[in-house]
Amino acid sequence: MQRKRVVYLRQGLFTVLSAFLMGYLLDYAQLTSISYSAQMVFKDNLPVYLITVVLLLIVYWGLYGLTNHFFVSTMIFYVFFGIYGLADHLKVQYRSEPILPSDLMFLGNIKELLSMVKFGLIVWVVAIILVLAALCFVLEKQYSNNFLHFKPISRFLLVLLMVLSLGSFYTSSREGTFNHFVLNKAGYSDFAANINWSANSNGPLLTFLTNMHIDVMNKPTDYNKTTMQRIVTNIVTKQMKLIRIVLIIIYKNRP
Repeated sequence: MQRKRVVYLRQGLFTVLSAFLMGYLLDYAQLTSISYSAQMVFKDNLPVYLITVVLLLIVYWGLYGLTNHFFVSTMIFYVFFGIYGLADHLKVQYRSEPILPSDLMFLGNIKELLSMVKFGLIVWVVAIILVLAALCFVLEKQYSNNFLHFKPISRFLLVLLMVLSLGSFYTSSREGTFNHFVLNKAGYSDFAANINWSANSNGPLLTFLTNMHIDVMNKPTDYNKTTMQRIVTNIVTKQMKLIRIVLIIIYKNRP
């Protein structure tokens, strides 16, 4: 029993360290500078970085709850965010902006998307994924019984926490919401004029999540179809009156 507790403790510590490491690597993918990344992460924007770490940790444990296999969830975590970081780096390099939710529509045309990436890089990524998958298979077969396995209710709660945590960012741009309050307190800087500045300061993951939905303007209380039709009718009526006045003036001043 004592040995299992030690193993579980090591598992938990590994996931926490992985979240810290991946948070830094995502910032590095965005900034492509070790010193600048360290300054932004550990000095200028530490609270924002810690929010990213917490989110990554929630995703990690959500994947663990989903698969109920430690090595499988670990491989998915590193592969997914590794590819995400690489894609963000490439987009910053070629387009000077991070990965945004609007870019997800390109996933419907994978062939065209891959044509923008060098073939050698694709080969390396596929090779790394295959190696990790093989390593994952061996480790699961060898050590899986010694690692933590969740009961159905615990798995459900972990996955639910992940979904709710990520989904809550849909309203993060609205004042008064919990996410908006936390991000403001942490020092989140929203550079609307330059989305790349925002990603440089806040990290690409938070920038992606906070742009899932943006309220361009507050909806007026009386905004509805009837009101819009009344406004259009008033405008048309006034325009017709103006045209009538102009025509009368022209008629009276004819040669």
